[in-house]
Amino acid sequence: MRDFVLHIVFKRLLFGIFLILVLVPLQAQSWFGDNYKPIIRKGNLEYKKGDYDAAADAYNKSFEKKPDNPTAHFNLGNTLYKKGNYDSAMTHYQASLNGLKDENLKSRGYYNLGNSMLQKREFQKAIDAYKESLKSNPSNEDARYNLSYAKKMLQQQQQQQNKDNKKDQNKNDEQQKNQDDKKDQDKKEDQKQDEKQEQQKQENKPNQMTKEEAERILNALKNREKDLKDQQKEKGAKSSGVEKDW
Repeated sequence: MRDFVLHIVFKRLLFGIFLILVLVPLQAQSWFGDNYKPIIRKGNLEYKKGDYDAAADAYNKSFEKKPDNPTAHFNLGNTLYKKGNYDSAMTHYQASLNGLKDENLKSRGYYNLGNSMLQKREFQKAIDAYKESLKSNPSNEDARYNLSYAKKMLQQQQQQQNKDNKKDQNKNDEQQKNQDDKKDQDKKEDQKQDEKQEQQKQENKPNQMTKEEAERILNALKNREKDLKDQQKEKGAKSSGVEKDW
């Protein structure tokens, strides 16, 4: 139920942010006033018609005459944003900011830059861009709203990353435990095998007499030999008597 509620809230926030993202590029075009050259005006017309490829071609052609034209960079950024090419859009927004002097236009430039970063889920970068937008124009409520949204998304992203990191750590710990258990089991198996081999060696060895056993047998033989000699002496003494000469 909680996940379902979060999903609904996320969809509503995303819908709200989408409305703001769609409106900004069209508004921004008119703020550059009569400074547009004819080729840029042609690009603007194509943009309004929704022919973003033709609009991009026109803005790119304008760079042949003035490569650092902030108007063309800004509008081309909007066009690429509409086409979903957010990396290139960010490049042209950055280029336009280098040449913009009007603080309101700079605010919108940073705002659109933040929107591109938001689409790429680069929430911290988007937050920084929205802050720059508010520095240039503190009354930019669109930037303030998107800043709040980006902060919430960053928090969710970090929580998910922490959750994933914890899950990965638990998985690594489990794998390490399994490896340690396997090593212990292998060690026990090796010990059993060594004991078995040693037992087999002992069983295959011929019976060997210990040093103590050899000494006991030797002493027993010596004692036996002595007893035999004593018996022979005794026997000889009885039979060696001098016979009488009758």
